[in-house]
Amino acid sequence: MQGWSLDFPYATVMVSILMFLWYFFKKKIPLSSYAFFYRFNLCILISAVSEILGNHLLKNNVIGNTGFNIFMAIDMYMMSVIGVIYAGFVLEYMHVKDKIKHILRYILNTILAFTFLINLLNPFTGVGIYFKGDEYSAGSLTGIYVVLNVTAVLIGFIVTIVKRKSIPPLKVYLILACILFANIMFFVQFAFRISVLSFGFAIVCLAMYNGIFNPALYIDNLTGLYNKDCMRGYMEHRFNRNKKFSVILIAMDDFKYINKTYGVDIGDNLLVQIGNFIRNVDGVDVVFGFGSDQFGAVCNKKSVEDALATAEVIRERFRHPWFSDAASGIMMSSTICCFECPKDADNYGRLIEIMDYAMSMVKKTNKGGVSNAGELDLSKMRSEKEIEKAVKLAIDRDELMVYYQPIFSVEKNLYNSAEALVRMNDEKLGWISPEVFIPIAEKNGLIVSLGDLVLRTVCKFIRDNKLSESTVEYIEVNISPVQLQQPDYYKKVISILEE
Repeated sequence: MQGWSLDFPYATVMVSILMFLWYFFKKKIPLSSYAFFYRFNLCILISAVSEILGNHLLKNNVIGNTGFNIFMAIDMYMMSVIGVIYAGFVLEYMHVKDKIKHILRYILNTILAFTFLINLLNPFTGVGIYFKGDEYSAGSLTGIYVVLNVTAVLIGFIVTIVKRKSIPPLKVYLILACILFANIMFFVQFAFRISVLSFGFAIVCLAMYNGIFNPALYIDNLTGLYNKDCMRGYMEHRFNRNKKFSVILIAMDDFKYINKTYGVDIGDNLLVQIGNFIRNVDGVDVVFGFGSDQFGAVCNKKSVEDALATAEVIRERFRHPWFSDAASGIMMSSTICCFECPKDADNYGRLIEIMDYAMSMVKKTNKGGVSNAGELDLSKMRSEKEIEKAVKLAIDRDELMVYYQPIFSVEKNLYNSAEALVRMNDEKLGWISPEVFIPIAEKNGLIVSLGDLVLRTVCKFIRDNKLSESTVEYIEVNISPVQLQQPDYYKKVISILEE
């Protein structure tokens, strides 16, 4: 390997140092996967430095072939560690459950131990990949070495494919593209004897920093707090650990009034002040900007009573005015609700559902106060969510039924029209009254798809049964106000009629 151009290793060192500067001078993100960037970049830097030092010391006759192979063993081991780190990152980033994660981590740690042993013995025994002149040579344990490293990469690749729906598609493509690019660099180095592997890994690290680890992706530009994307990753990790923690949801009351009265700039200034205050309250560990006028604070204290006490401190602050450069003495109130996890919610999706529902309930019953979600009747919310899922499934499967209520004309002494009535029979929930599922569909926007489906079904019924040739003159179809609020609704009606 001596005599090879070291341009790529030098470039690797420069890129790696630049990324370290970004890492250390930017706000740290409280995600378990974020630490893998540091480890990944550190291994790349050590690998490149080992390669550079080994070549220079050999050229200057400071060390012999054995000494050179020691530096190359460090280089090769760092390359092996990068594969394991990549797999470990995927386990965290894809929110793999702890039980499966522990098994896969055991496999990855075993790979690290064996590759370390092979690289430790390699300079003196040549049992792995070693260098003789400018040529790679394979020892008796090279096959095992390659299999171990391929296994680590395969673990990361398979988990990425299996858990791809847990993260945005673009990030899945980025991770898979990085794997492909790294393998291409591996092939180029061993096939053409060009020292590009560490530089290839540096490019991969740079791409992953911009697409996954960039702090700007997780920080709210206005308040400087962690945003909802960061909250999702953080919460998924906390739930996977299956340990108790509390969440405090703080919602500003009538904040739109503040913006209208004092202006958006003052409103933004107040949000920054409120976020900074919550962040410094004793007992609060992490604060997230949750919506335009809401904050989510996570408390590691196991007792919900402790969280309620912290919430009271926050509410007490709102008894006093807030000040800004352009306005002073602004009084506001906040409604606060505390959640105990995993008791009230055992996963992130469930927590978001409960937070939305509980806050809407609390604002009606205890506006401006502090409430414990565990004391609220959430049975109605759970029932609504089950019905919501059933309605969505029925729409997707075209399983909603339309019945026709005949209308008798006294004047004409015959049935001259009918009213279309939608009905729903779920496998688990049975018959669900339209007085129940229609309001739920209106609340979450499903009524638009439901209404289109009913109108299309009625039109087909009129056509297929040739009602124009009968005494039936028309069929009435009920329209929701939510549908009428759609700006292009009339176009949709015309399109269905023409169809």
